Amino acid sequence: MSATFANTPGNLAHAELRLPPDASAPALARHTVQDLLGSLPDPLRARLSLVASELVTNVLRHCVAPDPAPTLSLALSPDRIQLTVADAGDGFDHRDRPSAGDSTGGWGLIVLDAIADRWWVERDGGTRVICEIDR
Repeated sequence: MSATFANTPGNLAHAELRLPPDASAPALARHTVQDLLGSLPDPLRARLSLVASELVTNVLRHCVAPDPAPTLSLALSPDRIQLTVADAGDGFDHRDRPSAGDSTGGWGLIVLDAIADRWWVERDGGTRVICEIDR
């Protein structure tokens, strides 16, 4: 699987990748982000890679849709990077979650809170968790 950036109207670079619904997906998401964003500073790429991995892991753990295969999207503009992980599930209420993880998990959204400048959840025929990091 591979993804490349394509320019869209407004000169926004966009890439999308459908990931397998198995344990290889988080690592594939991490590596894809690292590869696609190779021109960005290492600390920024590391932050985005971690967010991608955590969100894809959440899909694999919690999505009950018949086809839980997540989709990873990246959009670059001059002032921010937007990372989206989407699945076919009904979603969740991001306010109804533990305030801290433990050794078995529960860190995904906590990591997202710490890394992203903004994030939100959209539900419409599936679920999308969208985060933005300012450049």
